[in-house]
Amino acid sequence: MVPTTPGWVSEKSSEKIGASARTPVWILVLRANMFKRRIKAFPQKSNSPEGMSIEEFHSAQVFRSLYRLAKTILRVFWNYSGLQHVWEMAHFEKVNALDHERSPSLFLWVFGIYAALFGIASSNYETALDRAENRLSAVAAQLATDNQRAFKKLFAQIPRIQKIKTPLQPSLFYPFEEHFLLSSFLYREENQEILEWTQEIIETWRDNLAGVNLAGVNLAKAELEKANLVGAILYKANFSRAWLQEANLSGARLWRANLSEVDLGAGANFSQAEFYAANLSRAIMPRANLSGANFWRANLSNANLEVANLSGAGFYGTNLSRANLWGANLSGIRNWKNIASMKGANILRIESSPEGFRAWALERGAVEMDPDMWKRSIN
Repeated sequence: MVPTTPGWVSEKSSEKIGASARTPVWILVLRANMFKRRIKAFPQKSNSPEGMSIEEFHSAQVFRSLYRLAKTILRVFWNYSGLQHVWEMAHFEKVNALDHERSPSLFLWVFGIYAALFGIASSNYETALDRAENRLSAVAAQLATDNQRAFKKLFAQIPRIQKIKTPLQPSLFYPFEEHFLLSSFLYREENQEILEWTQEIIETWRDNLAGVNLAGVNLAKAELEKANLVGAILYKANFSRAWLQEANLSGARLWRANLSEVDLGAGANFSQAEFYAANLSRAIMPRANLSGANFWRANLSNANLEVANLSGAGFYGTNLSRANLWGANLSGIRNWKNIASMKGANILRIESSPEGFRAWALERGAVEMDPDMWKRSIN
């Protein structure tokens, strides 16, 4: 049977097919190799616009992709952010049109609810803050009295005012700002603004605070140079990192007070002060007058007591580990055999120490070193 040519093949095409069928195989292979060489020799610009290299073509493709991505993001933002809905509200709607579709407005509803809740939370915060501010203003306005008894009663209110808790201040742009909106409804804490106001009042009246009751007061980082707190009641007071240069706290009751890293500088007077279970770790007290002070179970670790006057001071259960006692006056100190720790304390050049104290301290880990060398050894 003679094969017939399909109807869709033209006569010329059939002739070419027949001719190629009669061409020897080695000629076809030769033609194929020549065709491959031509393709390799042709400049690599066949798939790119005329005059553009492969690198330029790829850069253009990346730019087009980024452009399409940005366009898609903007379109999605326009459609779902509510901007399209706002735009449509300014135009007539063809409600009965076959292709009519309402644009999404969920984001606008969410934003509106969030803004309303933020307004309520802000109002709640400001109301609580104003209430505390009014109470503090009433106290401050009466402090100019000549009646010392009334003056002390007014000052005794300050620690309680400091402890007034207000809702957390809401932040519209959370998490870029501090507190989430709902936290303002759920939590309360002591307010930093109230704390600053009360500290300013105490700093203003620091020359006339003898005998006041400031139990539990927060004076962290307060500037109380030359303050007169003679005989003051400072139970559980917080003086951490406060400045007390040349301050007079003789006879003050600092039971369980926090004086960590307090700076007494030179000339501070703490004679006869009671530091029961107080924290004086890393306190800076060079040349301070601590004569007759009672450090019952106090923490004086890493405290700087260079050339301090500790004559007659009591040290029952005191932690003096790594304390700097270089040149300190230890005449008549009490309960020194009941000191809890002397490990790493520098007792070089101590003056008027009780008989046997030096040997006892060295046996329990105290050292005698030059101050600079000693500081390097403990750091």
